[in-house]
Amino acid sequence: GAMRYYTIRRIDAAAGWLEVDFVLHDAAGPGADFARRAVPGAICGMSGPCGHGVPSARRLLLGGDETALPAIARIAEGLGADVTGIAMIEVEGSEDVLPFDHPPGLAVSWIFRRDAGRHPLAAALGPLLPGFGGADDFVWIAGEFDQLQTLKPGLAALPRARQLCVPYWRRPEAGTPRS
Repeated sequence: GAMRYYTIRRIDAAAGWLEVDFVLHDAAGPGADFARRAVPGAICGMSGPCGHGVPSARRLLLGGDETALPAIARIAEGLGADVTGIAMIEVEGSEDVLPFDHPPGLAVSWIFRRDAGRHPLAAALGPLLPGFGGADDFVWIAGEFDQLQTLKPGLAALPRARQLCVPYWRRPEAGTPRS
């Protein structure tokens, strides 16, 4: 079967449960198809942890689309109360907003794709990048490959050890079936 990686949002090993957020989209794909068919007791394999967290930082710039939202929520929910920064999340519309706990100094902004132009997340994050180059800063961005590519020049100016930019998915080529 197909293998995909998902972020565990919450887990209670002692109680025997975990929570994973899925994006349900119209196009067929192994993750969305599994989530649509899943019922309590459905079996799935697990391994990990595989993801990259955020190192100690006093100020964060977090960015991503709905595929990155579970990781952004997990990061934000695990931060100390004194951490500050900005989280920018691109979703289709207001009905896709998923509230999550975060420190009071982390400003969370939602970008609605249906109201925006091409690469709205990158357009919002790009101007913020130069302000996050400090020794106590960290930039964490994930989402669609082409959109993240537009941020490369801005990210190149920041210390490599103070950033993580991961393409979580790639838009299918025109005429190519989705894998």
